[in-house]
Amino acid sequence: MNVNNYRRRKVLYICIIFLSVVCVILIVNNSSYAAVENSERTLCYRAILVEQGDSLWSIARENITEEWKSINEYVEVIKRFNTLDGENIFAGSYISIPYYEFLE
Repeated sequence: MNVNNYRRRKVLYICIIFLSVVCVILIVNNSSYAAVENSERTLCYRAILVEQGDSLWSIARENITEEWKSINEYVEVIKRFNTLDGENIFAGSYISIPYYEFLE
């Protein structure tokens, strides 16, 4: 193998290594940005103490977030999760309300 071929191969290997490093950096930066922008959310529940004068609607209004289309939908989800036939809740009892949390 002559000297020119050796130098060409050396330059080629250096270019390949350089491009590989650049690609890895771009992928890592893109992935971390995408993770922040498109973070998955998971549905969770927490217990709420029902106080005197509370209703499903007032609790829903205080806790609704952007994931729910409407307060009606949110109230229905609360009722289903707590196996409530109607809208009656009683002071001193606990009900579970849904909320979304980011996955890490």
